[in-house]
Amino acid sequence: MPELRLGGALWRKTMKKLFILIFILAVLSGGAYYAQKNDWLAKIKNKEFFNEKNSKNNFKIWQNEAYGFELSYPSGYEFSESKDGYEVGEFFLGKGIYLGRINLPENSYPGSNFFSGFLNFSASATETPDSCRRANQEGSEQIIELADSKLINGVKFWRGKAIGAAAGTLAESIIWHGFYDGVCYEVTFNTFEGNIGNYPEGTVVQFDKNDAQTKIESVLETMHFKEGPVNFLAKYLEAYKNIAEKKNFQEVKNFLRSDEIGRMAKENTSLETNYTAFDNFEVVSVKKQDDHFLAEMELYRNGKALKKPGENAAISVKIFREDGSYKTSDWYFVQ
Repeated sequence: MPELRLGGALWRKTMKKLFILIFILAVLSGGAYYAQKNDWLAKIKNKEFFNEKNSKNNFKIWQNEAYGFELSYPSGYEFSESKDGYEVGEFFLGKGIYLGRINLPENSYPGSNFFSGFLNFSASATETPDSCRRANQEGSEQIIELADSKLINGVKFWRGKAIGAAAGTLAESIIWHGFYDGVCYEVTFNTFEGNIGNYPEGTVVQFDKNDAQTKIESVLETMHFKEGPVNFLAKYLEAYKNIAEKKNFQEVKNFLRSDEIGRMAKENTSLETNYTAFDNFEVVSVKKQDDHFLAEMELYRNGKALKKPGENAAISVKIFREDGSYKTSDWYFVQ
């Protein structure tokens, strides 16, 4: 067996192989670090990286398929579809639908007068682009004009503020409204704090509102939008309403499934003579079924809800995905 002597030929050959192996490992580890570092940088630029303590790229994604949006938020924040704890209503001029909330951790500002902070998400398919730029606090007749604007991934959001107080608790809501594809989206950042004057001097400090606002806006800026079933339904009903006056029958037919268009032709059933006359509508709910979405809506004519004899005013519409877009077979709702 050859002897491995210091400085010998076998020693030099072995050391050369070892040097090459160390060099390859260094290149690979350096490349992995470089790729990982650049992946983090990309996520920061895409607002998918949150600068939270002891956290690197630790976030969750909330996707709302019915209303066509998704966003990212730190895993230390809590998502809830219910209104647990402090309750804040919607700020639409008309009716809206509550979608969910994201809560800041309870211990976000220890030693301060901070009680609670959360984002509320709501949407309305009855608002117009103009009315979406205004807000109304529940229980008040005051109209809040949303002035400051912010572009979030192609959608312009307008901003306003509402303030309240009760029993030593101060409440503040930063209101964001954005209109996209027939739907007005509402995001409110709601904070509740104790009146600093009610605490013994030196026992608590004022929590940092600017810091909280920065964290929350980082979440808001991750929102991305695309057409969802509610967007489709809002555009469909907006085109359909007042059809007798507009006579835009072909435009309305473009929202229908191809097999329904074929059935209408085969059975000689005409939209032009069998339409439902209404001048306003309200989307009540949208739920995911096995192969479609089921929407509940109400239709109005001259301020009165339309309904079938013996039934309530809720009318069901099935929405399907067909050739990359949403379509429906429902067009004759009620006489």
